[in-house]
Amino acid sequence: MKPQIALAKLRELEESLPDFERGYAVPQMKWIANLLAVANIVDSQAATSLRVAAGMLPGALTPSTWVAQILQGLYSLIAKLEHGLSQQQQPGSVFGPGAVYDFFVALRDILGSVRNRVLVVDPYLDANVFDTYVSAVPSSASVDMILGPNAKKAEVKAALEAFRQQTGRQVAVKRNNTIHDRIVIIDDGECYVLGQSLKDAAKKSTTYIAPLPSEIAGLKRDAYADVWLNSNDI
Repeated sequence: MKPQIALAKLRELEESLPDFERGYAVPQMKWIANLLAVANIVDSQAATSLRVAAGMLPGALTPSTWVAQILQGLYSLIAKLEHGLSQQQQPGSVFGPGAVYDFFVALRDILGSVRNRVLVVDPYLDANVFDTYVSAVPSSASVDMILGPNAKKAEVKAALEAFRQQTGRQVAVKRNNTIHDRIVIIDDGECYVLGQSLKDAAKKSTTYIAPLPSEIAGLKRDAYADVWLNSNDI
């Protein structure tokens, strides 16, 4: 597993932490299993410590103690990957804290290559996306975007309507409450994972734009084709 993908999965787990105070049921078990699967690849010693803490959760009278240890392990793995990526010489793919403009240029360059359609998935999409990134997509191509439940839907909707009216562009935005990924899919072909939401990318911590291998990209494309069909207009 590439470090960019491992980091993306760990950040997704960070954002989808279940409520362990309510018990140790299927959602909690799945979350722990996914965390251990990534941890085993990134750092086997850290995975062992996580496994011990997780093993104490079932029936624990004070699960918060063990949850705190698990979160500390999760944050340590994220920090380790971020540090490793920041040391790599990969122009255009890894962006250190403060490299907001470099990220902006790199992603606009990718979006400028769209021929027919781009799908942008970002749970925290905001109204600035139209001026900042949608404007980079060739006018002949369509732009579809999916945001999550915590995005400022009213602001995005107002910006979408103004952008459509002024430009006449084919742009659609839908909402889905289950998304966690930050993904850009170009022409149903290339697929990129983003380390952070567009509105926060590279402001305070390391982020990246990572192209997915073709076999994984195909799975993501199929999955998000279904997500798009099952999402609601904002």
